[in-house]
Parts: sequence; structure tokens; C-alpha cells
Amino acid sequence: MPKGVYKRKKGTNVGKYNRTEKLKEFLRNLNVGRKFPKEKYPKYSLSKIGNKNRKGIPHSQETRKKISNSLRGDKSPNWKGGINDINDTIIIW
Repeated sequence: MPKGVYKRKKGTNVGKYNRTEKLKEFLRNLNVGRKFPKEKYPKYSLSKIGNKNRKGIPHSQETRKKISNSLRGDKSPNWKGGINDINDTIIIW
């Protein structure tokens, strides 16, 4: 793996902030005059209705207990198979 500090070359296209004027103009013109079919409008609006991701809705106490119990012990994503570092288990005064 290479080490050290590497500076980016000036003018490289990184993200949306270093776009050239030519590219910006091309991207602007892509959607100019583009029209969706009239029969698809209701479909688009229906897809936007409703809260599909439970955003802002808290879980009940019962559900939180179930989630907590399901992620304990060896079912936890942080479970390392019961391996402990020897320095964590022995305290020397």
C-alpha cells in the first residue's frame, strides 16, 4: 500500500463541484424539453404518497425489547466469538 500525501491534479473531475463549463452545459441540455407521458403522471404522484420508511415513527416499548433481545450475545454484529484480549481480563495493581 503506498504511503504519503498525494495531491489531486488541478482540473480533475471530482464530484459535482469541479465540473467544467462544457460538461455543465451538456448536463443542462440533457433534460431540456423532456416530457413524461400523461398516463404516467398519476403513477408518479402515487409513488410519492405516504411514509414508506417509518421515518419519525418511534418503535413501541415491546418492539424495542424484542429488537434488543434479538441482538444480544452471539447474535450481536459485534460478537467476536468470545475471544478476549488477555490484557482486558487481568488487572495488575
